[in-house]
Amino acid sequence: MTSRQLSPLLVALLVAAQPCLTAANPVDRLGVYWGVGSTTRSFVGTESMRNLNTGRVWGWAVGGYVDWSLPGDRLCLATEMMYIEKGYSREVVSLHGTLETTESRNQYLSLPFLVTYDLLDGRCTPYVFGGPSAEVLMSEGGTYGQGLWNLGVHLGAGVRWRGLEMHLRYIRDLTEATGGSPSGLRGVENHGIVLAVGVGISRAQRE
Repeated sequence: MTSRQLSPLLVALLVAAQPCLTAANPVDRLGVYWGVGSTTRSFVGTESMRNLNTGRVWGWAVGGYVDWSLPGDRLCLATEMMYIEKGYSREVVSLHGTLETTESRNQYLSLPFLVTYDLLDGRCTPYVFGGPSAEVLMSEGGTYGQGLWNLGVHLGAGVRWRGLEMHLRYIRDLTEATGGSPSGLRGVENHGIVLAVGVGISRAQRE
């Protein structure tokens, strides 16, 4: 499944789930977002592997979330589902002796579990969030393989205004997962940032 295929599905789920936003339901907010990420990869293993020079690549990120009310007016538990492309670039010597830049991108289904805290109340609400994530590799493209799943962390901040929102998040793998590796490679770690915009519906708006 690609970001283009996932986007209409998330919007349809957002519309269908609006009746859940009632006073008797712990669901506080529903939303979807679209964004771009800039990521790179670090290699774990022998010194030659650790010294591989890698650059950043751009990729898409599409996701949806459900915010669950926690004790306190400004605290929520956010469960997310995100499609994200992560990878790296690297300069290699071609057969003609010239330097060429190659890019590798993997597609993941990420399931972040985040704690969100609203810094202010009102129509314009800045907030911060953070928590762990579990990821499943959907498709792979690159020289050095990665394992089927890995764990990571998401940290970020954003702002909501009426039904619109924007956030910036830092993502990093916590596991040194790898599969089909060359000799000397123990694992790979992806890390980078994602800038996203989205729309959301809160229980207050429904009421």
